[in-house]
Amino acid sequence: SAGMHSSVREIHTSSEPGSSYFLRVDWRGRGLGSGFQLLLTDGQHAWRGDVSEAAVCGEAEELEMETERYIRDLQQALTEAENSATYSFTLTPSPPDHSSTVTLAYEKVQKDISV
Repeated sequence: SAGMHSSVREIHTSSEPGSSYFLRVDWRGRGLGSGFQLLLTDGQHAWRGDVSEAAVCGEAEELEMETERYIRDLQQALTEAENSATYSFTLTPSPPDHSSTVTLAYEKVQKDISV
């Protein structure tokens, strides 16, 4: 649908094992492809970010990924709580400084196969 959508999920960062943050994502339309807003909070401080459609496409290009696939990954990482084990998050600076810009990065955790 073309309306606004929101999701909230809890994330843990690898650099601060004991900490937890809540990530809220707001987007319009079918998915994150047309841009979205982020709100990250630790319960005391909050950080906001805007990601444009151009930024999403540019990032996909840089990673040499199909845009559709990149958006699917992004949506899984940022909005679907049941995938939390599949992605690892890092926040820089860590712990974050409430007066500065923070960077939230995520990485798909590849399952190790023991042979």
